[in-house]
Amino acid sequence: MATLEIDGHPFHYVAEGSGSPSIVFIHGYSCSHTDWQHQATHFAPNHRVVSVDLRGHGQSNGYTSGFNIETCGADICALLEALELAPAVLVGHSLGCRVVMEAASERPDLVAGTIMVDGSRSAEGDRQAAEFHANDMVEEAGGIAKLRPPLFEAMFTEKTDKALQTAVLERAAAVAEDASLELWVSMQGYDAGTMEGALSGIEGPMLIIQSTDRDPDYAGRVTLKPGDTTTWTELADRVVSEVRTEIVADTGHFTMLDAPGETNALIEKFLGELSS
Repeated sequence: MATLEIDGHPFHYVAEGSGSPSIVFIHGYSCSHTDWQHQATHFAPNHRVVSVDLRGHGQSNGYTSGFNIETCGADICALLEALELAPAVLVGHSLGCRVVMEAASERPDLVAGTIMVDGSRSAEGDRQAAEFHANDMVEEAGGIAKLRPPLFEAMFTEKTDKALQTAVLERAAAVAEDASLELWVSMQGYDAGTMEGALSGIEGPMLIIQSTDRDPDYAGRVTLKPGDTTTWTELADRVVSEVRTEIVADTGHFTMLDAPGETNALIEKFLGELSS
């Protein structure tokens, strides 16, 4: 694992392989670069592959501030420039989709294409109101440490390996509470006040790989069938100039772990279209 200094602290990443375009994998909320293990192994023989730990996650744990979508997006842009990866394909999962869209909309010159794995939109309307609501949810749950377990438990299905499920829950519990809380609130505010504008600013092609949908109160998730849509995919269809959605049916939220073969095939097809 390598490090890049960003804001005076080590930003950790794993770089493998060679070849263009480079692919940068960005994990979700309270997760780490290891979620992309199947994709990194598959694509490294033909591409430069970089899997990151966002600040406050994994081994990028020296940070005390900047736990928001905008700063995380800027971190990815700094990585792309420092490692000379541009123009790269950015691949995000869940919260990582927001980080991808932030980076891609702010610096389209660094990005060849974007792939969003099981994204969502958690709030609409006023950003400040959404952030107040997010804080209320945390208070009602008794703190972020108590809010996280049910969120993650809803992300799995019978298809998920039980050992993997346990590891994901333990990893989420290990993320510092200040980072986890700030990023949680930022995510709700971003979705309400910034997401639509960021999406409309993305210039290159986008692939959405979607496997679940959830209710607005985070009480549960449902798996999808071919032809299904979600509030998030409908928004992207409306505002992104070049986007395609592919449904991975009967699969949990961690699409790339529960269905790695299908996920890899969809990414492979996207990369082929980019080069044609």
